[in-house]
Amino acid sequence: MSPESPTVVGIFGDPATARQIDEMTAQGDPVDVVPVPSSLAALSAVRAARPGRWTVLVTDRTEQQLSVDVLASLVGATLRTPDPWEAVRTDFAARGIEADLHATPHAIDLALGLLQARPSSGWPPVASGSLTRDHALGSVARTHLRVPAGTVDIAGVLRWTRTPGLAGSVARLRAEAGDVLTDAVLAWVAGRADAAGPALTVLLRGGHLTEVVPAGLALHVLTAPVAAGPEAHTALGRLLGRYGLAAEPEALRRWAGAAADVVGELLAEHASADVLAPLLDAADTVLADAGGQPWAISSDLLPSALRLRLHRAAEAVREALLADGSDSQEAQVLRARHHSPAVETSWAAVEGHQLSETGAAYTRAGADVPALHAAVRLTRWLAAQESSAPLKDSSPARTLNLLALRHARHDAWADAAVNALHRSSADAELAQTLSPALAAVRGMRDAHDLAFAAALAAQTPYDRDGDRRVGGADAEQDGVGLIERVLPDAVLPLAKHVPVLMIVLDGMSASVAAPLMDALTDGRYGWQEALLPQHAHRHAVLAALPTLTRVSRTALLTGSMTEAAGQPAERTGFTAAADVAGLGVAALFHKADLEEARGVEALPPTVSEAIADTTGRRLIGCVLNTIDDALDKADPGRATWQVSEIAHLRALLDAANQAGRAIVVTSDHGHVVERRDTAHRPAAGADSARSRPGEGEPHADEVLVSGVRVRGGKAILPAVERLRYTGLKAGYHGGATPAEVVVPVVVLVPDTAPEMWDAAGLSVAPPQRPAWWDAPVAAAGETAVSPVMTEVVPPPTGSATPRTAPDVVAQPPSSARAGLGQRVVASEMYADVAAMAGRTSVTSDQVAAAVDALARAPHGRLPVADVAATLGVPRAQATGAVSQLSMLLNVDAYPVLRIVGNEAVLDLPLLREQFEIDEETA
Repeated sequence: MSPESPTVVGIFGDPATARQIDEMTAQGDPVDVVPVPSSLAALSAVRAARPGRWTVLVTDRTEQQLSVDVLASLVGATLRTPDPWEAVRTDFAARGIEADLHATPHAIDLALGLLQARPSSGWPPVASGSLTRDHALGSVARTHLRVPAGTVDIAGVLRWTRTPGLAGSVARLRAEAGDVLTDAVLAWVAGRADAAGPALTVLLRGGHLTEVVPAGLALHVLTAPVAAGPEAHTALGRLLGRYGLAAEPEALRRWAGAAADVVGELLAEHASADVLAPLLDAADTVLADAGGQPWAISSDLLPSALRLRLHRAAEAVREALLADGSDSQEAQVLRARHHSPAVETSWAAVEGHQLSETGAAYTRAGADVPALHAAVRLTRWLAAQESSAPLKDSSPARTLNLLALRHARHDAWADAAVNALHRSSADAELAQTLSPALAAVRGMRDAHDLAFAAALAAQTPYDRDGDRRVGGADAEQDGVGLIERVLPDAVLPLAKHVPVLMIVLDGMSASVAAPLMDALTDGRYGWQEALLPQHAHRHAVLAALPTLTRVSRTALLTGSMTEAAGQPAERTGFTAAADVAGLGVAALFHKADLEEARGVEALPPTVSEAIADTTGRRLIGCVLNTIDDALDKADPGRATWQVSEIAHLRALLDAANQAGRAIVVTSDHGHVVERRDTAHRPAAGADSARSRPGEGEPHADEVLVSGVRVRGGKAILPAVERLRYTGLKAGYHGGATPAEVVVPVVVLVPDTAPEMWDAAGLSVAPPQRPAWWDAPVAAAGETAVSPVMTEVVPPPTGSATPRTAPDVVAQPPSSARAGLGQRVVASEMYADVAAMAGRTSVTSDQVAAAVDALARAPHGRLPVADVAATLGVPRAQATGAVSQLSMLLNVDAYPVLRIVGNEAVLDLPLLREQFEIDEETA
């Protein structure tokens, strides 16, 4: 090198790379590396070159863009272009580079992009041999775009497009490494989708990352078999044109199927609404923009499909329940039965939508599913009513008994469905469609209320103090009881065998108890329902009259009809009854006692210590006022009462469970709900909103009750729910309707105390829901609800004397044909399997009952705890019992009955095939 002149070398490349070189030498001589971003900068750099040193100019200007003077100053008068692929090879520690990577258009830009994208830790080296396109582009995809390691298929590509912040990552890669490398990497990712790769490449390169899954969901509709014809083809064309696509049908179907799978996975994972709701809404928008909404109903994922299915089902319900004023009750029942298949078909479509259970978190339509489900249940309830010739010789006691049990076992559940339906839909059109359901059900319930009140009025003069059940010896074995007999006949005998906590939910109607007890015994809280000795169903009793706290709660907690009232009388009577029964010291706690807890205490020490003392205090009572208080302060007609909403209930349940106490949950009376449709009839001397002195003549919607179970000897009470004597409140009690009079008595046993069952003579309660609650009436195989009156005889106006009961249907319905379960256990195949299994603890009758319960359950799925209850087995023994059931049903190891999580799942078609049962007869 001449010391008098500089030596300048020009290199074509990115000037930014020159800024990263702090020091360089050549053959021991220092080298100046100068970035040259422009032609003017090149001329300046040549003039500034120092004599006796090497100067390297790095510029992205071409020779044509450089001046003649600059070119003349360069060694060789030329701008040198180094091979960037050699640097790429070195970066990846490869022996060579395969042609499919570098022998492509814009290969130099691709190589420069790889050099620019090199992470600080370097690229993963090639294991052996040459650098492939998969290794190079896959490395960029995993490093910069967070593509998962390992094999990625089409579903994986779609899941990847949902990566948070992915659009920003793509933008950064494009800015740092250029369009050529970024587009190549996006095409490489899309290529993992096989046939759908070319279409996805267009979307990824076009910046439509967030639309890949929504567009796929829209395609899932428009590529389905139902989307046929020129209109659907036009809609599909619009959707493809939105992205400039011309994909093959198979590629579109693969894309659509993968999109549905990805969203299904997100739903199964309970993805947050922030993630899933925008995706579902975007899919509906894409479909609507393409004009594809007419076919949206076929989707099991789109919110619009759920909304359409809900409206279709609501129309079916309206057809089933719509009636004009001239329709008789019998005509309404026949109409409901006639339209039931259409209702069930449309409801099955709603249930089949993947947003039907958890959709409320993702779409407004999901919040309307419970309302529609309630309407379907009410249709079933109405279709299950039975009319037949009146039984003339039915006694007043038997009549009242049957009507009370009908309310406890059927009508209370219908009332719970009314609560769920009433004012529960935010969709105005849907609400308007479902409104007739309330009107039709109300008409039938009015008839039932009038019949019950008339039977109550006819029986009360003959009630004798001390009778154990309605009508004394004339009552059925499992008949309705009297509230003053709950303590002496149920609670005290139970407490002699096991320690008991008696919880009185003041104001709890049977319709509130129905879903509340269902939730309480579903396994979450550690309790299972038991049946009292000699009972086949949950016990029910009649409140004292009028159905007021000061009357009926006193009767409940003292065990007698007494003129004394109030908490002191209740406490004295409660403890005295326990003492007489030989139970020693008992304790009764009221609202004020329970609210003495301080700080983080769940219960006051006096209460928690009393519950824990199972030796010294066999019987503890607690009165909870939350429900009754709501009649004044809130809306008691909400869809359900949750355990968490009733003050102190969860704490009492936990304390009793820990102590090993059985629980008796009951009430003093029920209530009716104000729905802004009551008639206000001021009455002189009315002592409540629903009772007035027994003087004068009752109106047609009232009854006169008298006798030893009526405080003061007699009173006039409303026989319908929509009547009040005082000011407006949220709800009322005091009247003669079954919602106020019929009180449930529920016995609960801790899951952790299996010894209680035999010690107390208790039996496992099967699920108390009526069959129509979970399944269509026809599929349920149950007899219709009985009795139902075709003609209601209201109390005669102007008569203050006791009346005989009106004619009612008390005749048992005709026997239904053998159910599916009975046909299974009667089959030759079952006989062979049972013989091979040898002795089992599960009987054929139990197997038949379990098969019937699973067959009528939605999708053949029931909690294992419910199956165990159907078998009559405590929850602690559920696993063993269901395992034996599986052994008897899973012929040749075919999975007729599977356990999935905490649910038992029956494969009904496989059951019929294995046991050779024709579907027409099953």
